[in-house]
Amino acid sequence: MPTVIVSLIVAAILVLAIVQLRRDKKAGKPLCGGQCSNCPNGALCAASRKKDDEEEKIV
Repeated sequence: MPTVIVSLIVAAILVLAIVQLRRDKKAGKPLCGGQCSNCPNGALCAASRKKDDEEEKIV
């Protein structure tokens, strides 16, 4: 029985983490949590976010 309870708690934490990541992505925040200006891959992140914004405008 304790294994089931622990598994449910872990599953709930996982679901909450996924929900938070989706909210952050919709808000335009970088998923890594850093600043793109200091990141060697910052141009890739900016291009990805710009593409997502364009897709949202179309829909």
